[in-house]
Amino acid sequence: MKLRIRGNSIRLRLDQRDVKIFGEQWHLENSIQFGTAAGGILKYSITTADIPKLKCKFEGNLIQVLVPKKLAYDWVNSQIVGMEHHTSITENSQLRILVEKDFKCLQVRINEDESRSYPHPKK
Repeated sequence: MKLRIRGNSIRLRLDQRDVKIFGEQWHLENSIQFGTAAGGILKYSITTADIPKLKCKFEGNLIQVLVPKKLAYDWVNSQIVGMEHHTSITENSQLRILVEKDFKCLQVRINEDESRSYPHPKK
């Protein structure tokens, strides 16, 4: 599972193996370690919940993307590529939440393992 953050936008990209695991357990978690100091690990996860729309929470060292159960089921078991929702943070700002199936890039990338990515529809 890849995590991309840019401004007020968060995107999770799941390859075929990630989608399979998510579809079996309805939860997937990963992390990045920045050092050996306490709190030096950032965790990120996707999980289902009884909610009406995509939601994102940040608590402690965990970024958690929550997906409505029916939407998650439909996404895992179909050709639907992505799920997206914009949620208000303040009166003047929004958070864009996007979850996508990870496709192979059109250009070959050195040191990028795309063996579990979905075939790109334009190739």
